[in-house]
This record gives sequence, structure tokens and C-alpha cells, in this order.
Amino acid sequence: MFLHSAVETDSILWGQQMGMEALEIVRDTDLAGRGSSALELVQRLAKTIASREAHVEQQLQKALADVTAAEEIGCALTERASRAEEQANEAEQWLSRLHSRLEEEFASAKRILARA
Repeated sequence: MFLHSAVETDSILWGQQMGMEALEIVRDTDLAGRGSSALELVQRLAKTIASREAHVEQQLQKALADVTAAEEIGCALTERASRAEEQANEAEQWLSRLHSRLEEEFASAKRILARA
């Protein structure tokens, strides 16, 4: 059996304690490194998400502008179609009146020719 003196025992205990503290420092450094890496990853992800959000927002704004322009064009075309329909109705009425006059004149000419 080995018997250690009080000084040797204190030295051994101190060495063991220092070894544990060194191990804890290594563990803390490792954890800090992992934590730092995780934080860095989260920051990169946040930047990527912010960038994609900005891109999506730009696309949505462009799409909204396109939809608004399409709606305006649709309204203009609807008005144009309505005017064209009105003009077509007016033309149909004019042709109907012309037809009636021509029939009247043809009938009148027929009567004049029949008398002669």
C-alpha cells in the first residue's frame, strides 16, 4: 500500500480538481462553439428568410399591379362593348326604318305602274 503524505494528497486532489476544471473548460468551449455555430446558422436562416420575404413581396406587388391593370382593361373593354352594342342596336333600327321606307316606296311605285 502506498501512503501519501498530506501534501501529496493535497497535490493529487488539486491535480484532479484542475483536470476536472480543464475538462469543464473544454466542454464549455465546445458548447460555446456549438452555440455560436447554431446562432450563426439561425442568423443565416433569418437573412435568407428576410431575402425571400422581400422577393415574394415584390412578386405580390407586381401581381397586384398586373391584376389592377387587367381590371382596368376589362372595364374599358366592357364600356367599349356596351357602346358597340348600342351602335349595333341603332344601326339595326335605322336599317329597319330604311326597309320600311323602301317597301312603302316599292308599293307606291307598283301602284303607280299598275295605274299606268
